[in-house]
Amino acid sequence: MSTINSVTNKEIASLITKIESLIAELKNSDVSNDSIEFYLLNNLVKYRQSLVAANSKQDVENAASIFGRFCTESMDWETKDYQKYIQLSEKGYAITRGFANKATHSI
Repeated sequence: MSTINSVTNKEIASLITKIESLIAELKNSDVSNDSIEFYLLNNLVKYRQSLVAANSKQDVENAASIFGRFCTESMDWETKDYQKYIQLSEKGYAITRGFANKATHSI
């Protein structure tokens, strides 16, 4: 089982802070129901909640995968917004490389 170490905790906290900033930015704009911004906001909130509750590498990978899938399937890949938001998913995957694997330490 992969566990979260102190370096990883700081990285997750930094990602959560970035997500919260983008959530606030979207909430301050005029988001209409059924717009891409509406669904983006909802998915950002879910991504943040998943990261807050994450207890393992798999939890973080799942959260990053779900958010990345939303971005890829719902957004225009040629826009700056897509690039900005997909980086949040990529950062989630990058964080998982910082997890310690207990199995390698038990030998």
